[in-house]
Amino acid sequence: MTLIAAYLEHGVLPNSHNESRKLMRKAAQYLIIDGVMYRRGFSMPLLRFGLPQKIVSDNGTQFDSQLFTDFCTEHSITKSFSAVLHPQADRQVESVNKILKYILKKCLELAKRNWPERLPKVLWSYRTTERTTIGDTPFALTYGYDAMLPIEMTSPSHRHIVYNQVRNHQLMANSLDQIEERREKSNICLASH
Repeated sequence: MTLIAAYLEHGVLPNSHNESRKLMRKAAQYLIIDGVMYRRGFSMPLLRFGLPQKIVSDNGTQFDSQLFTDFCTEHSITKSFSAVLHPQADRQVESVNKILKYILKKCLELAKRNWPERLPKVLWSYRTTERTTIGDTPFALTYGYDAMLPIEMTSPSHRHIVYNQVRNHQLMANSLDQIEERREKSNICLASH
């Protein structure tokens, strides 16, 4: 990814014509804002680019190989496995996967081979739909505020019409200050179900 960053920041391209074309094509998916690389998303917010600090997985062998362990060590990624004593986490993941699979099946009844193109839209709809078990949307719990839906951009809503960038940044900062409380509230809702 350093080649992409070098191209986006300084216009540096490889000497090979073919490699240059490939790099320019890949780089079109990213942009740099204030020194941070973001991946452009289709009908999604920009996705911050970077490696995770920690990877938690089930006890599957695909995450226990020497190659994967070396990769994690090289990039300072903490690798841990979910405990057998905490099966609720596995059930929650299975529940989310079951919902996504159901939505994908419904969306792809006629065009089964197009699932890679449809997956971002399915994930967006899942992330922006309120879950009764947590009392909020997964998007709001991640970013600290509600997402603006694509329909609000084409058919202006009150929120879109009165948008003020300076005020929005202030509200986002306040919202991020309160995100831990919001997550705690969702955990309480989840525990009560």
